[in-house]
Amino acid sequence: MAGDVNLFFTLDEEEGGRQAAEIEVMVAEQGSRGKGIAKEALRALMAYASRELGVKRFVAKIHEVNAPSRKLFEGLGFEEFKRVACFGEVHYQLSTDKAADWLPQLQEGLNLGKYE
Repeated sequence: MAGDVNLFFTLDEEEGGRQAAEIEVMVAEQGSRGKGIAKEALRALMAYASRELGVKRFVAKIHEVNAPSRKLFEGLGFEEFKRVACFGEVHYQLSTDKAADWLPQLQEGLNLGKYE
């Protein structure tokens, strides 16, 4: 296993009480970093969460000195909306409406199955 990708759900006051999710990714295995694994894992999870779970807004909380992670989320269209100095965090957000150029295509290609 190279790493993991996770969602934490909240009701989003900024989105009229609709479901939002904090999303995070970690590629722990050094040899797997910089190969696009994190980007594809995030895109797949976002497609699933928006299509199957109704998530309308994604939030990422990233340590301000973690330049590779910030670049990754910015490359997916996330925009900075808040800084929390006491934790050294930068908060990014992405509405599913703002991901309209790539998210619908991933949603359509998403195949769900059961593992035995």
